[in-house]
Amino acid sequence: MQFLKSVLFRSQRRLPRSFHSLAMTESAIMRSSFPWFAMTLSCHREKHSDDAIPLGLSGGGCRTGKAWRQSLQSLKALLLVLISILYLGITPAFAAKVSGTLAAYPGQEIKLIGFDGFDKRNLATATTDENGGFSLDYGSYIGIGHLQLAKTNEGSIIILNGSDIVLQVDKGKKIYEQDFIENKENQLWVEYAKSQNTHDKARQAWQYLAKLYKNSAETDLLNLIAGQLAKLEEKDQAQLRQLPENSVLSLLVPIRKLIQAMTKDVVRAPENIPLHIETFKKIDLTHAYLWHSDLLEQLVRGHYIMLENSGNPLPKVFELANVSSDHILKALNTDASKKNTMAKFLFDFLRKRSMFKSARYLALQLLESHQRDLSDTLIKRLHVYHDLANGKAAPTVEFKANTVAHNGNLLDQGFMLNKDQSEYHILVFFKAGCKSCEQTLDNMKILYPRIKTMQVTVVYQDRQDWKQHINYPWVSGWNPSVFDKFHIWQDVTYFILDKDLKFYKIHLPLIWDYVESFVTKMQSLSLKERL
Repeated sequence: MQFLKSVLFRSQRRLPRSFHSLAMTESAIMRSSFPWFAMTLSCHREKHSDDAIPLGLSGGGCRTGKAWRQSLQSLKALLLVLISILYLGITPAFAAKVSGTLAAYPGQEIKLIGFDGFDKRNLATATTDENGGFSLDYGSYIGIGHLQLAKTNEGSIIILNGSDIVLQVDKGKKIYEQDFIENKENQLWVEYAKSQNTHDKARQAWQYLAKLYKNSAETDLLNLIAGQLAKLEEKDQAQLRQLPENSVLSLLVPIRKLIQAMTKDVVRAPENIPLHIETFKKIDLTHAYLWHSDLLEQLVRGHYIMLENSGNPLPKVFELANVSSDHILKALNTDASKKNTMAKFLFDFLRKRSMFKSARYLALQLLESHQRDLSDTLIKRLHVYHDLANGKAAPTVEFKANTVAHNGNLLDQGFMLNKDQSEYHILVFFKAGCKSCEQTLDNMKILYPRIKTMQVTVVYQDRQDWKQHINYPWVSGWNPSVFDKFHIWQDVTYFILDKDLKFYKIHLPLIWDYVESFVTKMQSLSLKERL
């Protein structure tokens, strides 16, 4: 019932006024058309409980029972569906479309791309006719869309707001130089983007002069510069106030401005970073429009990169990043699905930025306080930082007889990784069906003359994969059971253990360069320095 009413409400710009009156008074229609329904209402008014239901159309009387209430609700829902079909003509109002003419691109395949969090989503595909005409239905999706040429991926931004959108691109123009013939919000978007481009150029000029005359004694000139910058800011704010309330633009334009400011101010005005942090905290990270846009990823990435490049010492950078991670998780407490998606993105992103301390902090916080909202796959990945922390003893690595080889020879006594076998141990795990293993083996073969003083052990999940790669100078074996102990989820994973088989370094995600640089560093240090 609630869903249908929301559909009707969103459709109000397209429906005749008579329908709105009808939709708002569906109980009156039911009462006049269905005597049983009218009698039911009278039972509710009597001394009986809310469960009172008429025994029948003849004989009168009321009966109580939960089943009767459920029947009533089902009837009301069915009648509202019938009313919707009659007045909407079976095609619901949420079948919105983007149409128009791309005169410069006749006979070309085009795509309308949307977003689901950090992933792209294909909303519709079509081929333009000989004149460039096209039509793309985008259903009930509301947010930012990209209209793209399938061949080149050139595209333009479109605000998908649940209404029909008509655009055209004249001959000689690029697809991103479109004119919106129909759809006020997209027309406002184009106007806003053009004026902001002009404002930004003017702002950069005045900021350059402000920096140039920063220590000048010419007070009048400095006041003029400050006044012009203030006027530009007021114009920006006035434009924001003119955006339609609760529209896609009103939510996403300020976020877009913040993303741009964070990128520029790291170099241009680092004193603004605390303000940007506070602005970030005020954003509704659960909003559907934000999750249906490419701005979500830009916002989160931009925020952490700004912290990383804020000029603070590393301990302070990690502290700020951890505070932001806590804020994000708390903001998504009401939506487990979004929290899981965000946690996965943050975990991967922090590790790719080599912010391993913040990645470990995030992993431990998620496992301690948010595990019920996480997928099993993500939990398994997070346990790398919980169970396999630097300095902890590694799980036992052993192979049964004839499941391990060295220099191409099977070891009929089996093999176990033991303490004091080497100053350092390099463990490499290859998952079944690994796509990058051949390249990794080639890298290892080149590096091996420099690492042969270390114990190198390669563990295979698939027996056939192992059998095909036993003719290498290092120890290689097949033992799928050990993969769970090390929480392996990537195709290739490296661990470095010290002589006591404790984790010296955990290298995730896969970057072979790190192993290579580690070997180079160890070779350049004396034994005393290495220990």
